Amino acid sequence: MSDELQPSQLHSGHRKRMKERYLQSGIDSLSDHEKLELLLYYAIPRKDTNLIAHRLLHAFGSLAAVFDAPAPLLMDQGLSENAVMLLKCVLDFGRCYTQDRYYNSEKVYSKEYLMKKIVSFYLGWTQEAVLLVLFDSKGRELFFGVVNIGIFNSSEINIRKIAEIALKYHAASVIIAHNHPSGVLYPSNQDIEATILLKQTLHPLGIKLSDHIIVANNNCISFTNDSVLLEIFL
Repeated sequence: MSDELQPSQLHSGHRKRMKERYLQSGIDSLSDHEKLELLLYYAIPRKDTNLIAHRLLHAFGSLAAVFDAPAPLLMDQGLSENAVMLLKCVLDFGRCYTQDRYYNSEKVYSKEYLMKKIVSFYLGWTQEAVLLVLFDSKGRELFFGVVNIGIFNSSEINIRKIAEIALKYHAASVIIAHNHPSGVLYPSNQDIEATILLKQTLHPLGIKLSDHIIVANNNCISFTNDSVLLEIFL
């Protein structure tokens, strides 16, 4: 058998409904063959992956065994190189995630380490970008990513978006950072006003705004290292 493009045997809308079900109810709402079927959508665009998923589970005995199967045996079941690559990447990236998420001791940051990490992150950026870092109650990183590209002020950054991400990750504390491509390191009045607004938004949610870091010309400053700006966080 081959998983090359063929007219779909699925009834109209089946894939869309499966995706919506996953997004609304999560992976636990799917049976093992449905989980495999959903994943294979992204390597087999026009063939009935439900039938392929059943065939793989029958051949190897379990979902875990399918992922663990050697590539040649998967290809013997009719999977293309792209489909095999997808299965192997899921397994490998899952392992990388677990190691990084739970076994990386540096996920508990010293402030010095975090500032160095943030400065390194902004190397090469020519646009102003807002970076959000979330931590749990033990100081372990939960999220590190850009949430807005544009000027850091209360009208430009999406305060609600930051709050929603923090709630989604059950964050106990937040550090915000942004860069000044102009090279001016000290915060503007807009930076200060937006920081105050963000703190006022997060506080009723039980989330602490711990710091705001500004990066310029491979250097950075921390609001909490400034005796005047520190007042914002008290």
